[in-house]
Amino acid sequence: MMHEPIFTEFYYKKRNEGKSHRVALSHVAKKLVRIIYKLESENIKFNRNY
Repeated sequence: MMHEPIFTEFYYKKRNEGKSHRVALSHVAKKLVRIIYKLESENIKFNRNY
C-alpha cells in the first residue's frame, strides 16, 4: 500500500467511507489478491497505468 498509489487511494477511500483501519486494510488486501490472481492466471505483467 505504501509503494503503490492505487492501493493508497483505495485505502483512504475506504477510510473516508467510515471504515476502521483494519477493515480498510482488509479491503486493500482483498483487492491485491484479486489483482495478483488475474496477473498470474493470464500471465500478465503489472502495469500501474490501468
